[in-house]
Amino acid sequence: MDAKPVYKTVLIKALLIAAVILAAIFFYRYNKYSFVNKKANKIITTSTDSLYRVTYDSIVLDELGGDLYIKNVRLIPDTIRQALLIKVGDTSASPVMLEVLIPELRVINFRSAKALLSKKLQCNKIELVRPKVAMYLFPGQKPPKDEAKQGQALYKQILGNLKLLQADSILVKEAEFVGMDFFTKEIKFHTFYTSVVLDDIRIDSTYNKDPSRTLYCKDIRFRTDKMVLGENNNKAEATDVMFSTKLKILYAGRLTYDGYKNGGFFKGELKRLAIKGIELKGPLDESTLKIGETELEAGSIELASDKNKGGGGNTGRGKQILTGWLKEFSLESLHIKNFSFKKKATGKPAKDFAVANSSLLLQNFAIDSSATLDGSLVKRMKELEFYNKLLVVTSEDKMYQYRFSGFKFNTRLREITLKEFAIKPALSEAAFARQAKIQTDRFEGSLKNIICSDINLERMMKGEFIINTVSTSNNYINVYRDISYPHDSSLKVGKYPHQILSNLKVPVKINSFVASSTNVEYKERNARSESSGRVRFINSNININNISNVDVKKDDKCTMNFTSRFIDRIPIKGSFTFYLNQDKFQFGGSVSKSFEGAVLNELLIPMSLMRIDKGNFKNVSFSFTGGNYNAEGKLAAEYDNLKLSFLRKDLEKNKYKKKNSMSLLANLL
Repeated sequence: MDAKPVYKTVLIKALLIAAVILAAIFFYRYNKYSFVNKKANKIITTSTDSLYRVTYDSIVLDELGGDLYIKNVRLIPDTIRQALLIKVGDTSASPVMLEVLIPELRVINFRSAKALLSKKLQCNKIELVRPKVAMYLFPGQKPPKDEAKQGQALYKQILGNLKLLQADSILVKEAEFVGMDFFTKEIKFHTFYTSVVLDDIRIDSTYNKDPSRTLYCKDIRFRTDKMVLGENNNKAEATDVMFSTKLKILYAGRLTYDGYKNGGFFKGELKRLAIKGIELKGPLDESTLKIGETELEAGSIELASDKNKGGGGNTGRGKQILTGWLKEFSLESLHIKNFSFKKKATGKPAKDFAVANSSLLLQNFAIDSSATLDGSLVKRMKELEFYNKLLVVTSEDKMYQYRFSGFKFNTRLREITLKEFAIKPALSEAAFARQAKIQTDRFEGSLKNIICSDINLERMMKGEFIINTVSTSNNYINVYRDISYPHDSSLKVGKYPHQILSNLKVPVKINSFVASSTNVEYKERNARSESSGRVRFINSNININNISNVDVKKDDKCTMNFTSRFIDRIPIKGSFTFYLNQDKFQFGGSVSKSFEGAVLNELLIPMSLMRIDKGNFKNVSFSFTGGNYNAEGKLAAEYDNLKLSFLRKDLEKNKYKKKNSMSLLANLL
């Protein structure tokens, strides 16, 4: 065979193949640029009914690497057309519009041939560097109720004429997002130095059939250095915020809100907040937010009140809670490990109230746009438990400390428990009397194992304490008085227990109060004897009924019955009756068991300089009726062989000596 014809045939075939390759390259290159430069705007405007247009400064294609670089991409919304659509009631108007500036957009391994041939846009990675995104919210515009139609509309807006948009990841660096009400220009949120990572993006007509995806992604990871909710003086700030849709976790290093700047009634701070099981559904301007387990390392809240207005001030009671972009909110559980609360008085005289070292557990709480800040909130939670390790309150005159230890409040049980309530005087007995300069009582005591049962929770949220039963045990109360100082000449009007209760500004009603194993001691120092006597009631059991200043009628009474061992030797029982709407009170008691009179000397000698030398008491009874200015009644004692001695104290020898004439006269009588 001649070699020349064969050579010519091979050469012609090679030239034909080369020509086809060159033509294909030219066609590919031309159409690729045509797709990028000419069709991008068409895709956007066609898919959104001309609500958007796209501009950019330049496009650079890396032929070898297959990468695409676009400078200063702008997505510009046609808000004029949007307003016209809303005005005529066109449902195609969007509830949210975006205005975007991307200084640099990189598409890595951009496979444009597939986009040309099969209308599928695929790449390895898309990077958006320093984008600024403004989200315009149209609160009155509702999306279609049909979720399938919503999905189709969103799919159409993103893809336009494409059948698929697919990327391994989209990375947003150093972004800034702003969400605002388009009509009022009110800022809803603003983020700074934000990064977003979207993994395994696949947008096609079947996206809504994959429950593992959120906004077409397998995972959305969000992190921002700073996020501001609201604007001007009415805003909350969060720092070090991180979020993942796959893990459904949100973390914030710090969250603060200062309502004082906006004339509000509280401010607060949260530290190291971790939220799990997050589900956000619905449009941005009317969303439903569900939260699972939430943990908070530390938190603080401060409320402002005006003492001149009865301590309430501007509490915000009755105000609607969800007034922003949330329509519904639910929380499975909240655990705050360390919590502090402060009520700041703004009137004069101002006295703050603070609680620290507390923990809080809240379970199954749900509210909607109808929820208000009042007592009805209790019905919207399954359980709230508040615990405080120690609360110390100092009296206004600085003479006492009131210590509350192990305080626990539980709404499910409708119960308050307290390990101990203690009254601690700041001064010793002698120093207290010197500072008082008149005869006055110094109190010291402790009530332990306190249980408040069957509490009216809704009324407690209003600041009213309506409790069915209060019980306590293993208590002691010590009272000291130095009668060597001048007598207190001020009127006692309004100072009896039922009158003090009536004058309280806080509504209180306790149906039953029970104190068991309680020791009560009254200690009195006599200047003539320069010693103190003690009246002791040991192992007392006390029952009080109807402690109330709520809806008190004319004849309503508070009654107290008690049993005890007087000076730990003599069984005694008695009762008090306080007429809640009158200045009248009654008290009485009896000792039915006989005892030797000499056992009373431990209190008679130092307190009255009198001694019982011999004699037996068979029984003792007493009853008195009192009011604001006097008390009268009778004391009856049955005794035999009673012999008394009146005494004087020899201060030099520190001994008691008998007054013979006075003692003789007393015994003759």
